[in-house]
Amino acid sequence: MKNVKKTISVVAGIAFLACVCMAGCNSSPEVSNDENEDSSSDVVINNGQEWEVYDIEHYKEGLCGGRISIEECAERYSKDIEAVKASDYRNLSFDSCQFDELPEFDELYVMAEEDHGITTQESWDYLEEWLDSIGKRDLVDMEKEVRIVTPEVEWDETQEFPYSYPALCEHMDLSSGGGAFITTTDCHMQISYDGAYSMSDGKMNQYLQDTRYASKGALGEYSDNVVAEGAVSQLADESWPLISGELTVGEGAELVKSYFEAGTPFPIQDGVSLKVPEVRVFTLGDVYGYDYFIQRIYKGIPIAYRDYGTFSEPTYGIPQEDVKNAYVVDAEGVSAYCGKNASAVLTELYSDHLMLGLSRAVQMMSENIAPQVNIDVKEAGLEYVPVTFSSESGSITLFPCWRFSGTNLVKGEEMVIYADVLTGELYYYTM
Repeated sequence: MKNVKKTISVVAGIAFLACVCMAGCNSSPEVSNDENEDSSSDVVINNGQEWEVYDIEHYKEGLCGGRISIEECAERYSKDIEAVKASDYRNLSFDSCQFDELPEFDELYVMAEEDHGITTQESWDYLEEWLDSIGKRDLVDMEKEVRIVTPEVEWDETQEFPYSYPALCEHMDLSSGGGAFITTTDCHMQISYDGAYSMSDGKMNQYLQDTRYASKGALGEYSDNVVAEGAVSQLADESWPLISGELTVGEGAELVKSYFEAGTPFPIQDGVSLKVPEVRVFTLGDVYGYDYFIQRIYKGIPIAYRDYGTFSEPTYGIPQEDVKNAYVVDAEGVSAYCGKNASAVLTELYSDHLMLGLSRAVQMMSENIAPQVNIDVKEAGLEYVPVTFSSESGSITLFPCWRFSGTNLVKGEEMVIYADVLTGELYYYTM
């Protein structure tokens, strides 16, 4: 479960990692696929800026020995779980760990992520289309209310928000429409470089007679009082009174999935699908609402996600899991959302058919973390984890990893550790 809203801080690493290095396994390089070639370009684009892609050749030099085929890993997975639970590790306990089912997949990939990109005209058109869809086009003077946050145009400090930002209609020649937004008491939408980042149709604040900006609904302002939470599969048949209409948790999840699969506004690339794994039920005055988590999946393997939280200043190799929540408060579907747009473009840099099995990965992890750490692992599974290596460029690379989350009993801190299934390299943080 990723259901704890806490501030996330980066582990300094002094007490945690004993001897992890960037080479991961410290074994002789092993390349399983002679036909593998780096098919990527030398640069990718983010926010209109170019940066060098991750050094995949250096990564390939650190591939582990002792890996097994994907098929063998799947065959051994159940026995590996039993072996891990029965083993006595000096700094890890799996007694109460819940292991995810192993997803079905044919290959493992290292991927670069880049922005889809959006023009000023695409932003304008989508905002207008969205206003029509929620029945509020006549309430919004687009020439006045559509503003844009951009480094290309200075903002006017003498004006109150949002009018301190330039009007989009006066700057349609900008290089990008990312940063365009509408924020009124009636509704809210913010556009990122991949499409819509946040939205609220105003139903929540209007029901509560809150006269502040409608963006409060998108940012989770009204969802803190949680009365039930868990996997959608477990709560699917349950229902609570909404603003209007009747809707079970499972039916709401299907509406959410369909909404984002349709694109906001761009279609999702081939190979990417969506899942709605978790839900929180919250009070909204005298009724309730459903707060859903959204997760991307790439060719069968989930991409790591988490709840809202704040990293300290990113340093080398920090996990940047997807964050996206969608709110349903009536039978019509999505009323608000905020977070990662699934139209971000993934480019395969490297593929492989060999991986570290669960038992081998846990043994390596135990050997490479400090003996004074004592982690009670609660959840484990296989995921792609987005990682950033530079706070300046924002470049993101996705690696296939075993995910382990639990509690460091020495400090009473929640901890998430990712072990790369190709190199054994560890990425981690505490909450």
